[in-house]
Amino acid sequence: ADVNIIKNELIKIDVKLEKKKARIKINSTPVEAEVYINDEYKGNTPLSLSNFSVGQYSIKIKLKGYMDYNEDVKILPDIENKVDAQLLPAGYVNIRTEPDEADITIDNKISLKTPAENIQLGLGKHMIKIEKKDYEIIEKTITINQNQTVNINENLVYIYGKLDVQSTPFNAEVYLGDNKVGVTPYQDIM
Repeated sequence: ADVNIIKNELIKIDVKLEKKKARIKINSTPVEAEVYINDEYKGNTPLSLSNFSVGQYSIKIKLKGYMDYNEDVKILPDIENKVDAQLLPAGYVNIRTEPDEADITIDNKISLKTPAENIQLGLGKHMIKIEKKDYEIIEKTITINQNQTVNINENLVYIYGKLDVQSTPFNAEVYLGDNKVGVTPYQDIM
């Protein structure tokens, strides 16, 4: 619209701005994977969405037996935005311990606490380390195959201390608390 501006005159202009819309096409290999945009399910691949608001979005593509695909995408107007995901085969591991609340480290990267269920891992060998204060450390190598679930159930072994008391002269009395437990040299596993 044309606007004529006259000296010393106030002109009010009402403008209604509309957000530009965009299109996005999401593909995956293999197909039929679930598509989530900002954690909201939108359909399965291949998926075309039109009349989509311009902006920044988090795309997640999921298919059982494959690693989740995650990508942050800036959707632009006036073009067909594309996401092409090559899904990598995956398997799963469940890790439980007695007692629970043990620290888990997978491949020196992933840190969790037990019990941990359906941890998604790529195919191949993975190093699992389980630690809990006052318990023996457990280290295992597992092999993940596609769509396989590996279950790890561990009873953690409490670490007992060894008490070794020496004295000069020998035969000194040894007390634990108020209880006499022996004389030196004294050894006990606690």
